[in-house]
Amino acid sequence: MFKTIVFIFVAIVVFGCKPSIKPPTLKANLATLDKVVYLGDSYLSGYQDAALSEDGQVHSVAALLSRSFESVEGGAIVQPILPFANGVGINSKPWNGELNTYSVLNNNVADCTGELGLKPLKTEFAYDGSASYVSYSGSKAALTDFSVPFTSTDEYFLSSTANTLDAGGNLYYHRIAQSTMLEDAGNANPTFAVIWAGMEDVFRFCRNGGEGTMPSVAQFEANIDSILSVMVGTSQQGVIANIPDFTAFPFYTLIPYDGVELTLSKADSLNDLYHPAGATHINFFEGEGNAFTTVDPTNIFGVDQLGEGEYITLVAPLDSMKCVFMGTVIGIPGEYILDSTEVLLIEQTIAGYNAVISERAAYYNIALVDMNTYFNSVNEGIKWNGVDFNAEFVSGGFFSLDGFHPTQKGNALITNEFIKAINIHYDATLPTVPCLDCIGVLFP
Repeated sequence: MFKTIVFIFVAIVVFGCKPSIKPPTLKANLATLDKVVYLGDSYLSGYQDAALSEDGQVHSVAALLSRSFESVEGGAIVQPILPFANGVGINSKPWNGELNTYSVLNNNVADCTGELGLKPLKTEFAYDGSASYVSYSGSKAALTDFSVPFTSTDEYFLSSTANTLDAGGNLYYHRIAQSTMLEDAGNANPTFAVIWAGMEDVFRFCRNGGEGTMPSVAQFEANIDSILSVMVGTSQQGVIANIPDFTAFPFYTLIPYDGVELTLSKADSLNDLYHPAGATHINFFEGEGNAFTTVDPTNIFGVDQLGEGEYITLVAPLDSMKCVFMGTVIGIPGEYILDSTEVLLIEQTIAGYNAVISERAAYYNIALVDMNTYFNSVNEGIKWNGVDFNAEFVSGGFFSLDGFHPTQKGNALITNEFIKAINIHYDATLPTVPCLDCIGVLFP
């Protein structure tokens, strides 16, 4: 009898009750999203696969954030869409042409040894000041998206940023410029600002192998303070993201510093080349794990050998490394290398910049997105909508074919980190973005 009563009770609980899960009411709450203005560089813009394109722009972090904001009646983004179907990128090898189309993964592409495989390919071409990709026919005054690829925070303030590319200006900003970047963004009168500034300050130095300079932490602080005073001031609102560590990007980690494999005879031949000349600091051995050599005029024989914690960038001439002995007989030029001194400077600068961003976000009482921590989690591997993502080049799904900018799916993941930070800071319930129309790396 007791068992029967228990069974009836359980049946009533299981079958008689229909649990109702009530989704949260979507609301902006304390966030005033009537006029959202976006200010940043290539990471907000949708630059991917080594170029900016219309498809990239409409699936950019800025555009995907706007989808979420519009769901609570926030203002829609107004973007300067680029009218060039195959995209326009700044070529990393300008001697072949200043610009390039976006990269596409192609199969059965032969390298210098004749070996076939998958390889990103792009078309390189010369800059043409009269071409359609430098024009914009829409209303510049109506724009709310000022995410401009390859602009440092210094350049937000310079009128020269609005010059044509051949006059030292920015290709993408020249299309839409009225004044300086910061003035134009401020004149859009934001009620809410989305800012991701400083990436180019660091990564222009990084991708050029430590050539040039990065703004000092003090100068960066002055820049960020001036940007926020215009975009946020004392009454508006916003969100700002910090800067990931450079080792989170396959652009810097794909090619190992010790990626040389040698037979015993080749190792002996290389040692016989270096050691009699006094370059005994260069040593090769049979098998895998030999370190590449790099140009170093301060060292004996004008070369040094890379060590752990030093990096080769993805734009290094791989065919030369495979077929003309660059990295063994010939040192890899310094513009493709981040040595230990440069790495230490980069790490210190990123830490200093991020401390500034955190302090200024607190001062202006805006939301902070910790992209430094998030990119480290991507490096370790994450799952989204049942799919695994990580920082592996091509196969990881997060980074596009340039090894630095995200895929559209990567943009959606980044967007959702912005949304989480906004929801927490402004007690909002903005929806995250599933982005079912976002694509990853397309295989042939």
